[in-house]
Amino acid sequence: MNDIRISKTTTGNVGEHYVAAELERRNFTTSVVGNNCKDYDIIAINNETHKDVLIQVKASSNRNRWRVNTNSYNEDKLFYVLVSLKEDEPKYYILKSKEAVKLKEKHHKEFCEKHGYNEEDKTMREIVLDDNLIKKYENNWQIIIDYCTKKEDNKWKK
Repeated sequence: MNDIRISKTTTGNVGEHYVAAELERRNFTTSVVGNNCKDYDIIAINNETHKDVLIQVKASSNRNRWRVNTNSYNEDKLFYVLVSLKEDEPKYYILKSKEAVKLKEKHHKEFCEKHGYNEEDKTMREIVLDDNLIKKYENNWQIIIDYCTKKEDNKWKK
């Protein structure tokens, strides 16, 4: 994909469908929700446990940076899948929404300090993965599977 220039919309759509296919391979039923939902792109249901997760997909075709909005929506069942399309085969980096929010705010603060911006000046944020984070999150599909297969704590049992 690195020789072909495609629009941001197409890049996003490609990323969403790659992620949906990867989840289907891992025994999920998925639905790509389209452009009408700002908080997540895919609803996935584990076929074994019937537990659902929400997936926010961010795709990039040129570097290990993913643009995200200032939205800080996070929920235990929301996961971010960052897709790198700069190689012939996509690479996936999977993290919990709480981790994604921390990473984007950390990078934004560092960016503003470096360039002399007020932190409220910019509406867009980026998630940037250094080599250590790439190793930590690459193909980390297991966190989604674990979320769907963990036993619920029964707080009414003594």
